[in-house]
Amino acid sequence: MKSSSHLKQEALNYRFNSNVPLKLYLTTCISIVEEAQNSARCNNMERAYLLYIRYLDLCLNRLVHHSEVNTSVESLYKREYFQLLKLEVPAIMKITEELKIKIDARYKSLANNVATSTYVRSPAVMTTNPSDEINLPSSFDEQKFNQSISWFNHSSKHFSAQSDSNNEYPELPELNATSTSVTYTMPAL
Repeated sequence: MKSSSHLKQEALNYRFNSNVPLKLYLTTCISIVEEAQNSARCNNMERAYLLYIRYLDLCLNRLVHHSEVNTSVESLYKREYFQLLKLEVPAIMKITEELKIKIDARYKSLANNVATSTYVRSPAVMTTNPSDEINLPSSFDEQKFNQSISWFNHSSKHFSAQSDSNNEYPELPELNATSTSVTYTMPAL
Protein backbone atom coordinates (compact mmCIF):
# COMPACT_ATOMS: atom_id res chain seq x y z
CA MET A 1 0.00 0.00 0.00
CA LYS A 2 1.36 3.39 -0.99
CA SER A 3 0.46 6.86 0.18
CA SER A 4 -1.10 9.39 -2.16
CA SER A 5 2.11 11.45 -2.20
CA HIS A 6 4.14 8.40 -3.26
CA LEU A 7 1.59 7.57 -5.96
CA LYS A 8 1.71 11.18 -7.15
CA GLN A 9 5.49 10.98 -7.51
CA GLU A 10 5.11 7.81 -9.58
CA ALA A 11 2.39 9.40 -11.71
CA LEU A 12 4.55 12.40 -12.56
CA ASN A 13 7.44 10.19 -13.61
CA TYR A 14 6.90 9.89 -17.36
CA ARG A 15 8.45 11.29 -20.50
CA PHE A 16 6.77 14.02 -22.48
CA ASN A 17 7.85 14.97 -25.98
CA SER A 18 6.40 18.18 -27.36
CA ASN A 19 7.22 16.99 -30.88
CA VAL A 20 4.60 14.25 -30.66
CA PRO A 21 1.41 15.43 -32.39
CA LEU A 22 -1.34 16.80 -30.15
CA LYS A 23 -3.75 14.30 -31.68
CA LEU A 24 -1.76 11.40 -30.17
CA TYR A 25 -1.66 13.03 -26.77
CA LEU A 26 -5.42 13.60 -26.83
CA THR A 27 -5.93 9.94 -27.70
CA THR A 28 -3.59 9.05 -24.84
CA CYS A 29 -5.64 11.23 -22.48
CA ILE A 30 -8.79 9.33 -23.40
CA SER A 31 -7.02 6.00 -22.89
CA ILE A 32 -5.69 7.10 -19.51
CA VAL A 33 -9.16 8.12 -18.30
CA GLU A 34 -10.70 4.85 -19.53
CA GLU A 35 -8.00 2.80 -17.80
CA ALA A 36 -8.43 4.82 -14.60
CA GLN A 37 -12.19 4.22 -14.69
CA ASN A 38 -11.66 0.48 -15.18
CA SER A 39 -9.23 0.43 -12.25
CA ALA A 40 -11.74 2.28 -10.07
CA ARG A 41 -14.47 -0.22 -11.02
CA CYS A 42 -12.15 -3.07 -10.02
CA ASN A 43 -11.58 -1.30 -6.69
CA ASN A 44 -7.92 -0.66 -7.51
CA MET A 45 -7.92 2.83 -6.05
CA GLU A 46 -4.14 3.21 -6.14
CA ARG A 47 -3.90 2.60 -9.87
CA ALA A 48 -6.94 4.77 -10.59
CA TYR A 49 -5.46 7.62 -8.55
CA LEU A 50 -2.09 7.29 -10.27
CA LEU A 51 -3.69 7.39 -13.72
CA TYR A 52 -5.96 10.33 -12.89
CA ILE A 53 -2.97 12.30 -11.55
CA ARG A 54 -1.02 11.51 -14.71
CA TYR A 55 -3.99 12.66 -16.81
CA LEU A 56 -4.27 15.91 -14.88
CA ASP A 57 -0.55 16.58 -15.14
CA LEU A 58 -0.60 15.89 -18.86
CA CYS A 59 -3.58 18.19 -19.45
CA LEU A 60 -2.71 21.00 -17.05
CA ASN A 61 1.09 21.09 -17.04
CA ARG A 62 2.50 19.43 -20.13
CA LEU A 63 0.09 20.00 -23.02
CA VAL A 64 -0.23 23.70 -22.17
CA HIS A 65 3.30 24.11 -23.53
CA HIS A 66 2.73 21.96 -26.62
CA SER A 67 3.58 23.71 -29.89
CA GLU A 68 0.17 22.97 -31.47
CA VAL A 69 -1.66 24.49 -28.50
CA ASN A 70 0.44 27.65 -28.52
CA THR A 71 -0.07 28.51 -32.19
CA SER A 72 -2.47 31.11 -33.48
CA VAL A 73 -3.88 28.60 -35.94
CA GLU A 74 -7.20 27.13 -34.84
CA SER A 75 -7.42 23.38 -35.21
CA LEU A 76 -9.85 20.66 -34.29
CA TYR A 77 -7.34 19.17 -31.84
CA LYS A 78 -6.68 22.50 -30.17
CA ARG A 79 -10.44 22.97 -29.63
CA GLU A 80 -10.72 19.41 -28.33
CA TYR A 81 -7.91 20.09 -25.86
CA PHE A 82 -9.62 23.24 -24.54
CA GLN A 83 -12.86 21.30 -24.25
CA LEU A 84 -11.04 18.72 -22.11
CA LEU A 85 -9.78 21.53 -19.89
CA LYS A 86 -13.23 23.03 -19.56
CA LEU A 87 -15.37 19.92 -19.09
CA GLU A 88 -13.37 16.85 -18.09
CA VAL A 89 -10.55 18.22 -15.98
CA PRO A 90 -12.79 19.69 -13.22
CA ALA A 91 -14.67 16.38 -12.90
CA ILE A 92 -11.41 14.40 -12.82
CA MET A 93 -10.01 16.78 -10.19
CA LYS A 94 -13.02 16.10 -7.96
CA ILE A 95 -12.70 12.32 -8.42
CA THR A 96 -8.98 12.54 -7.70
CA GLU A 97 -9.53 14.44 -4.46
CA GLU A 98 -12.04 11.83 -3.28
CA LEU A 99 -9.62 9.03 -4.14
CA LYS A 100 -6.81 10.85 -2.34
CA ILE A 101 -8.88 11.00 0.86
CA LYS A 102 -9.72 7.27 0.64
CA ILE A 103 -6.14 6.25 -0.14
CA ASP A 104 -4.69 8.34 2.68
CA ALA A 105 -7.26 6.98 5.14
CA ARG A 106 -6.48 3.40 4.12
CA TYR A 107 -2.74 4.05 4.21
CA LYS A 108 -2.97 5.63 7.66
CA SER A 109 -5.10 2.75 8.93
CA LEU A 110 -2.67 0.13 7.62
CA ALA A 111 0.32 2.05 8.94
CA ASN A 112 -1.28 2.20 12.39
CA ASN A 113 -2.08 -1.52 12.30
CA VAL A 114 1.48 -2.38 11.38
CA ALA A 115 2.93 -0.01 13.96
CA THR A 116 0.93 -1.38 16.89
CA SER A 117 1.89 -4.74 18.20
CA THR A 118 -0.82 -7.36 18.03
CA TYR A 119 0.99 -9.57 20.53
CA VAL A 120 -0.41 -9.28 24.03
CA ARG A 121 1.44 -11.12 26.76
CA SER A 122 -0.66 -13.63 28.59
CA PRO A 123 -0.95 -13.00 32.34
CA ALA A 124 -0.39 -16.72 32.91
CA VAL A 125 3.17 -16.39 31.60
CA MET A 126 5.28 -15.15 34.45
CA THR A 127 8.92 -14.35 34.60
CA THR A 128 10.89 -16.39 37.08
CA ASN A 129 13.61 -15.19 39.30
CA PRO A 130 16.81 -17.29 39.04
CA SER A 131 16.89 -17.60 42.82
CA ASP A 132 13.44 -19.24 42.86
CA GLU A 133 13.50 -22.94 43.66
CA ILE A 134 12.30 -25.29 40.94
CA ASN A 135 10.28 -28.29 42.05
CA LEU A 136 11.19 -31.46 40.16
CA PRO A 137 8.71 -34.30 39.62
CA SER A 138 8.82 -37.21 42.04
CA SER A 139 9.92 -39.57 39.25
CA PHE A 140 13.17 -37.63 38.75
CA ASP A 141 16.22 -39.74 39.62
CA GLU A 142 19.17 -37.48 40.31
CA GLN A 143 21.70 -40.35 40.25
CA LYS A 144 20.62 -41.43 36.73
CA PHE A 145 20.69 -37.83 35.62
CA ASN A 146 24.26 -37.39 36.88
CA GLN A 147 25.32 -40.65 35.20
CA SER A 148 23.87 -39.44 31.91
CA ILE A 149 25.74 -36.16 32.19
CA SER A 150 28.95 -38.00 33.02
CA TRP A 151 28.53 -40.35 30.05
CA PHE A 152 27.79 -37.39 27.75
CA ASN A 153 30.89 -35.52 28.93
CA HIS A 154 33.06 -38.63 28.47
CA SER A 155 31.71 -39.44 25.00
CA SER A 156 32.05 -35.85 23.81
CA LYS A 157 35.73 -35.86 24.90
CA HIS A 158 36.26 -39.10 22.97
CA PHE A 159 34.58 -37.63 19.90
CA SER A 160 36.59 -34.41 20.04
CA ALA A 161 39.83 -36.42 20.38
CA GLN A 162 38.96 -38.30 17.19
CA SER A 163 38.15 -35.14 15.30
CA ASP A 164 41.45 -33.55 16.37
CA SER A 165 43.46 -36.25 14.57
CA ASN A 166 45.15 -35.52 11.26
CA ASN A 167 42.62 -37.54 9.27
CA GLU A 168 40.21 -35.37 7.41
CA TYR A 169 37.79 -38.23 6.90
CA PRO A 170 36.54 -40.74 9.43
CA GLU A 171 38.11 -44.14 9.34
CA LEU A 172 36.28 -46.30 6.82
CA PRO A 173 35.96 -50.08 7.03
CA GLU A 174 38.23 -52.00 4.69
CA LEU A 175 36.90 -54.44 2.16
CA ASN A 176 38.61 -57.79 2.06
CA ALA A 177 38.45 -58.95 -1.55
CA THR A 178 39.78 -62.45 -0.80
CA SER A 179 36.90 -63.41 1.42
CA THR A 180 34.23 -62.19 -0.96
CA SER A 181 33.48 -64.21 -4.03
CA VAL A 182 31.68 -62.70 -6.95
CA THR A 183 30.16 -64.78 -9.70
CA TYR A 184 28.99 -63.53 -13.01
CA THR A 185 26.36 -65.27 -15.05
CA MET A 186 25.88 -64.69 -18.72
CA PRO A 187 22.36 -64.20 -19.90
CA ALA A 188 21.00 -66.90 -22.17
CA LEU A 189 21.07 -66.03 -25.83
